[in-house]
Amino acid sequence: MRHLADAFRQQQHAFLARYQVTNALPSAFQRQAALDIDLEWARLLLDYPGYHRTVAKQAAILPAEYYDFLRQLPRQQLDEQVTREPCYACSLPMAGGCYPMAHCAPTPPKPPGSMP
Repeated sequence: MRHLADAFRQQQHAFLARYQVTNALPSAFQRQAALDIDLEWARLLLDYPGYHRTVAKQAAILPAEYYDFLRQLPRQQLDEQVTREPCYACSLPMAGGCYPMAHCAPTPPKPPGSMP
């Protein structure tokens, strides 16, 4: 699985680089696109153990360093994004935990006459 996820990430970054050559992209867009590619790569790797357990009906045998890929993610950029968009904190274990889903969704208005 790892080699497939790595190949996907490499192809996506290469496409972004090739596209930038002929199309002027704002630097903020380039950074966000690169982060999105890296997050999708990390999500695939994070999802693999659960996927394997579901399909194979047994836990995946992972090397001790399997989750070391998380160190490759740009921590400062992730921290900045989580600050701007707290819903990302729900899906990023390295963001320091998970907020309850209520944190990500607006609180619905209370009906008139209801108790707090």
